[in-house]
Amino acid sequence: VVQFLKQDQTLWRFTTFDPDGRKPFNANVGWFFDLYDVRGYDSIIPKQYADYMALIEPQGELQYNRIAPIFNLEFLNSHLLDLLNVKYIISLVEINSPKYKLVYNNEVRVYENLGATPRAFTLPVECGMSRSDLADALQNYDPRHHAVFDSATQFGVPSLPSVAALPASQCSPIPADISDYRSTEVSVSAAPTESSFLILADSYSKDWRAFVRAYGDDPKNEKEVTLMRVNGNFRAVKLDASERGWTVRFKYSPNSVKF
Repeated sequence: VVQFLKQDQTLWRFTTFDPDGRKPFNANVGWFFDLYDVRGYDSIIPKQYADYMALIEPQGELQYNRIAPIFNLEFLNSHLLDLLNVKYIISLVEINSPKYKLVYNNEVRVYENLGATPRAFTLPVECGMSRSDLADALQNYDPRHHAVFDSATQFGVPSLPSVAALPASQCSPIPADISDYRSTEVSVSAAPTESSFLILADSYSKDWRAFVRAYGDDPKNEKEVTLMRVNGNFRAVKLDASERGWTVRFKYSPNSVKF
């Protein structure tokens, strides 16, 4: 299974479907093979991430200590799972859904999620909204097509309505190019034709910073911009329209360590 998965050299994540508790490819096993797993078994899991995962399916294992697999078939259809860039599902049982394509079948099955979003993409600013009822909004609006900001805790977000100006049909995510991807630094290039949000489907924290420069420009000319939390967990920056394009550098720079 690992050999099959590692043939895909793009950025993607996986989880498991485990309706009968047999724990295929148990949490953290992916670490041995440099695979990105949305589950985890660790005594320090941010509440922000645990709350997000609970919107996909209630977390019935150790709270803030283990992120569970998907237990119920209906929750494999969650758009929030798609937004996590979950491209593959590992399962010991059949998944009967038009959304999932069987791509590997031996003792263990691997299904491809045909609805998964890219790790980084842009959406027009008119597809954004600011809500005080964040959890409810995420359940009722497809975050693959809308950028939902928390008006109760978010600072630095442009003035946005409570309902997006554009319908979902006009808010298709446009993949962005990730040129450098490391644990403490990520570089993404995008050339939006209109004012847009660049969304990186990695967890937000206040210790991440964002810097923007024109594509191909000297890195010394980059300028820091406001990094926002979008859709309850992810990183976003606002970009102006540009034919030339932009390079956005996300840098993990915690003051607690620097001090």
